[in-house]
Amino acid sequence: MVPVLIINLERDAARRDALTARLDALNVPYRIHKAIAGKDLSPDDIARYSPKRELAFERELMPNEIAAGLSHVAAVREGLSLGTEFFCILEDDTIPAPRFPECLDERVLEALPPFEALRLFAHFDRWEKPSKTIATLAGSVVVRMLRPGWGCAGQIYTRAGGQKIVSSMRFITAPIDFGMYHDCHVMGLKVLETRPPFITHAPVASSVGNRELPVPPVWRPVRNMRRVRRKVRAARSFLQAWGLRELLSFFPSWR
Repeated sequence: MVPVLIINLERDAARRDALTARLDALNVPYRIHKAIAGKDLSPDDIARYSPKRELAFERELMPNEIAAGLSHVAAVREGLSLGTEFFCILEDDTIPAPRFPECLDERVLEALPPFEALRLFAHFDRWEKPSKTIATLAGSVVVRMLRPGWGCAGQIYTRAGGQKIVSSMRFITAPIDFGMYHDCHVMGLKVLETRPPFITHAPVASSVGNRELPVPPVWRPVRNMRRVRRKVRAARSFLQAWGLRELLSFFPSWR
């Protein structure tokens, strides 16, 4: 069975206990990856790991967002250290579906089209965006998206995908789900997604907290130019991952 790592702050015992109980009920072994707390980051840490000159988001990042990004990348490193071809990373505020163990079978994963990140969580508002069904997995379809959505609640990485992530994410320049997926900071990452998802969010407050930092007012042409740059980056990443023919096949539906 593919190893499962849970990202959890030491202080969040209730979330840890709830998720581990759910996994125990499904007979899924797991490891706890100790997350970094934003309050433990010094100003020097923040400047080192998230320098302002590298910011790739519309506002400054909160310490908790930087810590969440560092924790996810560190969990990927731990997954790579296990020496397996696949590993699964879950956030601690998640509910695995009863069929979750079926997607942890290495033989099943090896039978899928090649991937480097298999998202087990999905934002329903992204289902209308361009995607193609390319396989099935334990009652879900597996889709290739022109541009991945948000969220890092649950995913399975391959060794190749994990190595791309740790080599690309030298700084935390955006919330981790934007950097990893939506804004394609890991250039050429082969991302697939399961629908309906194997993982959903538990009804608990985010440990990152409310994103209360203001978004600076931006002149509309500047905002539109940033949006175009993000789309171009997504297209470049898709091209590197899947090739020109596959990219061109999506153009009629890209918006």
